[in-house]
Amino acid sequence: MGSSLKARLQQLEDRRAIEDLIHLYGHLIDTARFTEIAALFVSDGILDYGSGEFRGRPAIEDFYCNYPVKLLGTAHHVSNVYIRVDGDVAYSLCRTLAFHWNSQDKAPPVFSPTDLLMTGGYQDSFRREDAGWRFVKRLPLISGTGVGTEVGDSPLKVICDDLWQRPAIWPDDI
Repeated sequence: MGSSLKARLQQLEDRRAIEDLIHLYGHLIDTARFTEIAALFVSDGILDYGSGEFRGRPAIEDFYCNYPVKLLGTAHHVSNVYIRVDGDVAYSLCRTLAFHWNSQDKAPPVFSPTDLLMTGGYQDSFRREDAGWRFVKRLPLISGTGVGTEVGDSPLKVICDDLWQRPAIWPDDI
């Protein structure tokens, strides 16, 4: 294989691995496998929900495992994934629809309607490590809500308040 073909193939493999990582993150949240999320980050990785940064795998795991808002479930749908790879670092932007079912003292009915739909995305940076691509920084963005309760009635209000109007840095700026 010529070097340009090798480089193009590496670029495709890198992009695919990063997109898989983005989707795995949502899958782990949606299946309540919170103890596994921190391993998707580099050891000094950062998760920033707007109210402060969670730095390092122990802090990220603690955030997910001990978050005060308990939900019956979530469903994260990721689209419009834009990835730019530059050697062993990469950047991405994506859009997300995140459905949330609030955990209240009631049994969930079968096929219950969502309590809150949050629209937004993620702005991410990555680094290639021996174990593969990992998040360096994950910056959630919220652009709006819909379907179900208003944010004011949702236990997710604390996250929404911190993320409202956080500007995205779009592809030309990353």
